[in-house]
Amino acid sequence: MHRVLARCCRANQGAIGQEVRVFLDHYLHLIRSQSMDDPRIDELCNRIYSNHRQALQLIYDRIGPVEGGLLEDIEQLLRKGDVPWHVSWA
Repeated sequence: MHRVLARCCRANQGAIGQEVRVFLDHYLHLIRSQSMDDPRIDELCNRIYSNHRQALQLIYDRIGPVEGGLLEDIEQLLRKGDVPWHVSWA
């Protein structure tokens, strides 16, 4: 999807308005950062973890994994309704 949209943007850059172009640039950045491998992001994450390991561990110890508390609380709230819901992380 990223590759196709980026190619369409390049091929039609003269026909795309400035506001739409800014939106598409942000959207492409979001897709790239959330779903594509990026060695720069991996390196940055490793540096942050190396420099702040103790702080990150303290946070994790205090709030636990994301999948744990918050997701379970939301799922319980949804189960209380009349419509059965199922929450899952892809």
